Amino acid sequence: MVKDILEKEINTILQARGVGTPSFIVEKSLTFGDYATNAALSSAKELGKNPREMAEFLVAELEKSAEVMDVVSKIEIAGPGFINFYVKDEVIRAHIGAIVFKGAE
Repeated sequence: MVKDILEKEINTILQARGVGTPSFIVEKSLTFGDYATNAALSSAKELGKNPREMAEFLVAELEKSAEVMDVVSKIEIAGPGFINFYVKDEVIRAHIGAIVFKGAE
């Protein structure tokens, strides 16, 4: 669910910015937030931008998305342009509750 939301929003932002077919990954991260993406790195060259600047643009746009901010508590840039996402505690609790409930059936 969270991964799908992030992928959809990043894809929409990149396409609106002129990236033909965005090629990036959003993956679970045990070290850097709950999810991380290379979207800024993978799209910066196509747009003639610095990867860090592209990451700053993506973060600013993602923070405007109510759908993203409903599930994410913090978005931060790491290194040359990776973007890390921290899922809200209540979203995690809801997923755990759904798993436990389904297992009790």
